[in-house]
Amino acid sequence: MSTAVKVDLKFQDGDRVRVIDREPGAPDAKAVTYYPFYRHLTGKVIKAYNDNSVAVDIDRSALPAEIRERHERSETLMRDKWLAGLGEEEREKLSERAKRFHLRYTLLLSANDLVIDEKKTGRANRASEAGSQSAVSESARKTQDDLLAAEEAYLRSVEQNKLAN
Repeated sequence: MSTAVKVDLKFQDGDRVRVIDREPGAPDAKAVTYYPFYRHLTGKVIKAYNDNSVAVDIDRSALPAEIRERHERSETLMRDKWLAGLGEEEREKLSERAKRFHLRYTLLLSANDLVIDEKKTGRANRASEAGSQSAVSESARKTQDDLLAAEEAYLRSVEQNKLAN
């Protein structure tokens, strides 16, 4: 019998964070969790894990120029290669937005190397936004009983249409 242990995570999905300024040490080289160019990068938490690691979607504007340029060149090459591999019909079906997809620059960092970025969005703002979003999503979300009732109504209407024809 396994029981889930609730861990109080330091960061939550959607938190705006900033990487602290510190000197990398030997453990960083082994764990590959911190490099000097990570200093002061900002981004949004994608997922916080129980092992104290955090996946962060780095703001493109926060990247050093040479890394940002390399990332953008890679993105262009990948996009062009993907589009070239599609047939003409498939390409025509794509929206302009889909044709110009963007790659994320995601880093897996230690939670110890991150702080909440109050300049971008404070926790209070994030909490109030999350509260209003959850209220909307909860009111719009149907229960299993609602779904079953809708399915039964649909099946009845299909059956009535068959009898009428």
